[in-house]
Amino acid sequence: MNQGAVHEAMNFAAAFSLPVVFLCENNSWSELTAIDEMVGEPELWRRAAGYGMPGERIDGNDPEQVRDRLGDAFEVAREGGGPTLVEAMTQRLVGHYIGDADQYRRPGERERDAENEPVALLTRRLRGAGVSDDEIAGTERAAREEMDTASAAALAAPLADPATAKEHLYA
Repeated sequence: MNQGAVHEAMNFAAAFSLPVVFLCENNSWSELTAIDEMVGEPELWRRAAGYGMPGERIDGNDPEQVRDRLGDAFEVAREGGGPTLVEAMTQRLVGHYIGDADQYRRPGERERDAENEPVALLTRRLRGAGVSDDEIAGTERAAREEMDTASAAALAAPLADPATAKEHLYA
């Protein structure tokens, strides 16, 4: 969110009312520093107003809220309403990079965060609604198989022809 290219993209999308949904997955960290120590306004969704686009902050750990709110933003884009910025608040369960000792976090923080990550949250909701552990495990297995199949297909696909790089680029 603090890189110039992000601002250029948001400005361009807003200036030309492009059908774009900007999703900021905010884990409250800027690499190894708390985000509120890195920016003047830690509610990053508020930047949308400066570009003349709608923006909002949502609970990025709540799968249903993410589906609903992003669905609304996609609909605005599809209907010609221009871009939207959505800041999805979440947590980072691992360090920023391989080998990050994660020593900047408070004791117990990672464990608390793990209890509220999206899969754990949705699993608790499903159990509370009476869905059996077998059904949940079967759905998770099917989703993993679908992702494995899609990944294998992508890896097996031929590389793009460099001669087509400029197709659809200019009107």
